[in-house]
Order: sequence, then structure tokens, then C-alpha cells
Amino acid sequence: MDLWSDPGMITVLLLVLGSFSLVEGLFSLLNGFQFRRMFTAEARQPSQHTGGKVSLIIPCRGIDPGLELNLDAFFRQRQVDYQILLVTGDESDPCFPFLERAAARRPEVACRILQAGACIERSQKVHNLLHALQFVRPDDEVLAFGDSDIRPQPDWLRKLIEPLSEPTVGAGTGFRWYLSEKASFASCLRSAWNAGILSLLSKKNSPFAWGGAMAIRRSVFESSGVKARWHNALSDDYALSRAVHDAGLRIVFRPECLSFSYEDCSFSELLQWSFRQIAITRVYHPTLWALALVSQVVHSFFVWGGTVALVFVSISGRAGFVHALLLAMILAVYSLGAWKSWLRLDAVRRLFAQDWRLIRRCLLCYLLSGPLTSLISVVGLIRSIFSREIEWRGVRYRMVSPDQTRVVSR
Repeated sequence: MDLWSDPGMITVLLLVLGSFSLVEGLFSLLNGFQFRRMFTAEARQPSQHTGGKVSLIIPCRGIDPGLELNLDAFFRQRQVDYQILLVTGDESDPCFPFLERAAARRPEVACRILQAGACIERSQKVHNLLHALQFVRPDDEVLAFGDSDIRPQPDWLRKLIEPLSEPTVGAGTGFRWYLSEKASFASCLRSAWNAGILSLLSKKNSPFAWGGAMAIRRSVFESSGVKARWHNALSDDYALSRAVHDAGLRIVFRPECLSFSYEDCSFSELLQWSFRQIAITRVYHPTLWALALVSQVVHSFFVWGGTVALVFVSISGRAGFVHALLLAMILAVYSLGAWKSWLRLDAVRRLFAQDWRLIRRCLLCYLLSGPLTSLISVVGLIRSIFSREIEWRGVRYRMVSPDQTRVVSR
């Protein structure tokens, strides 16, 4: 029987896929409640500063939106004995004067501005990080890493290193939340897509550390061989995460280390950015990529295919009980997704009430864009099957393997 010539069989297929989506949506909703409880508990948790000197390494390239304020936030970290290592390719980089001014404004904070030169066999970011490691102080106990496009809270660094006091913890991590100043549709959509990844992180053991906010004991960094894994790598965080997990240690997410990036984007930039995240995941975390592929393809085919099928039978006048059931399942899956999005928003609001004004400008997009963000994921997932080339901050790379990266062009 030709499946596509028989609308009844198509409806049955959609109902089967809908059953999977409905079960997944229920489990996802339970995860949403756990996620909110994690943020609520964080707000009540007293500080447990671990002490020890820290080197905070911040790789920089180009001028990020709000770069001056972002850098200033790194220089205002409280209750931590730390030095900042700002590292870029060379002084011709447009960000270089910003780095000099940031260091001059806060002379009481130990800071060095470094020039790593151009990368050849790894990403420029990893190249910068490896260069900065040469300037870590002999008595530094912790290595921390931040991205120049986030604006961390004053207790960000202290909270980031707190989990490292537990012997079973290899790394502490935060994450990023995009805030749109203009509340454009593409910018809000990117924020919603990115927020979905946040739900993967936990205080028990996260599948990865995020490179823009991660900390690791220096002893663990050296014993687990992170430096060797970085030698030909494109991704700093996935490579570090693999090293930590291979050493039998956990990665702990700290909700208070969630940081905001005040950026807007176009729709083409959104597609390029989301593809880059997915392509890197395919190379460095193929299990997570495969789970996302199955989940997102099933979800998108059910929601979008079911909607098209319902429109078709409505126009042809052949709608019946089974189609009403299909409609009910689509609405249920859609509602579960919106509910989880609200739980995630409510969790963030509890810790970052001061930023709620900007967050809520994209409220409808967060709650209602689930099918569209899923479709964007499907496009990126399928595209990543056929291409391992990405463009990142003006440099084009080919990811041959987790341990081999080639610079294609600049």
C-alpha cells in the first residue's frame, strides 16, 4: 500500500508519532518542574566560598555588543583572589583598545593582556586559551573561563568555583541567556532556541560544561589531560567535558552563574548560529546529537505534518473522530511545550528579577514558538549530516574529528 496516497494511513502514522511526542512532552514537563525547583533552591542556598587563587581566562575576538560593560563586569567579581588574562590574536584586533581601557579602569585587579597570534590547527578560541595557560600564576589553584559576550553578576566567579570543593566534581559551569534589546522576532527566536538547551543542565551531573562560564581545579585540568585534548580541537568546552567525564568526575551547573548576552540578530544569523551549535555537537557529542535528531524529527513531523493533514481533510470535508483525536494530541503536545517554557522562564525570573523587564518582551515567543524552534533544529540537524564546516567569528573551520580541526579560510 502506498502510504502517501492513503490519507487514513498517514493519520495513523501521525497518531503513533503523536503518542511518542506526548510521552516525551510529559517527561519534559516533569523535568521543567525539577528545573524550577533547582533555581528556587539556589536562591536559598548560603555561600560556601572555597578560597584559593584563580586565573580567569577570557578569549576575545572582535567587538561584541556591550563589550565595554561586559569586560567591566568581569573586573567587579567579589570575594575571590583572582587575576584576569585577556587574550586575543594580536593588537590589530578591534577589541584590543577595549581590553586596554578595561584594565586601566580597574588597576586594583591583576590583569594581563596577551596576544596569541593566528591559529593554524585549532579554533582561534582554543588557540587563545592554550596561549594564556602559559601565564597562569604558580600558586593558582583554579582555572576559570569566560566569554567576552556575557555580562556576569558580581558573585558569578565565586559561585562558579564553589562546587569544586567536592571531590567528585570536576568542573562547575554556568550558561548564557540571550536578551534582545530590540525584541526583534529573530532575536527572540534565538533566545527561545538557546533557552531550550539550558534545560539539559543540572546540579547532579550535566552532559557538558559551557565554555563561556566554566571552572576547573588546576590539578584536575592537568591530570585529566585537557590541554592535550585542546591541541587540535575546535570546541573548548566539549573537549574539557569529555576529559572530566572520562576521569569519572561530575560537571555541576550553578543557576546563579547564568549570564546574559545583550545581543540582537537577523534570521540568517540565527540559522548560521544554530547550525554551528548543532554541527559542533555532532562531532563532539554524537550521542546527544542523535537523541536530538530523533526527538526533533518526530516532534516536527507530528506537529507540522499533523497540521497540514488536518487542513487537507478539513478542506476536503472528510474530517472525522480520528482527526479530532489528532487535533487534540497536537494541542496537548503544544500546550505541554508552552507549559515547560513558562516553568523555565519562572525559574530564571526567581533568580534574576532585575532582568525580567527585558526577558518578558519576548514572552510570547518563548511560550509559543516551540514548533518553529523545533523546525530550526531539524534543518540544522539534517544539514550537519552533510557538512562539518562552520564559520566562527570570521574564520571558517572543518571539523575532521574531535581531535583534528582545519582552518579553511579567514
